[in-house]
Amino acid sequence: MPGVRRERPADVQIFKTQGCSANTWKSTLKDKTVDEAYEKQLDGGLMMKADTLEELAGKLGFEGDAKEQFLKTVENYNAMYDAGADTQFGKEAYRLSAIRQAPFYGAWYGGSLLTTIDGLRINKHCQVVDKDRKPIKGLYAVGTCSGSYYAGNYPVYLVGNCLGRQVTFGRYAARHAAGDIA
Repeated sequence: MPGVRRERPADVQIFKTQGCSANTWKSTLKDKTVDEAYEKQLDGGLMMKADTLEELAGKLGFEGDAKEQFLKTVENYNAMYDAGADTQFGKEAYRLSAIRQAPFYGAWYGGSLLTTIDGLRINKHCQVVDKDRKPIKGLYAVGTCSGSYYAGNYPVYLVGNCLGRQVTFGRYAARHAAGDIA
């Protein structure tokens, strides 16, 4: 929030996200400092800690143009915080936090994908379709990777809402692939 300085653990507490990310505000930083909560990651080199953003960029392996882009990205994010509006991704203003107060933490986050916003195009039988909307033989998609189920929004307040869809349409797709459904 513009003009309001909060400590990062307090920032985490106000988000009140649901599902996977809820672990952070429910337990990780509730009664601990960041260093205490992530001691193993910091000691193991999976998470970096630095007194300046420049130092953090270096610890994360950014050099030259990549380092400048990293610093510019943080600067742009802080500008959105100051303006009280995320003009890049549409995050709600109360979820913005200034990235100005040391210590700074960073980590490389590997290949992980919770959901796609658009998903693969499918037909009524969960078959993935090509650009001409013709089924691709033997290729099915269900759940969060299919059918634009989350187009425009990921409903974090409906924890597990996609599970029923995954189970139902997964069973349907398997039956269709086996020839039980025409």
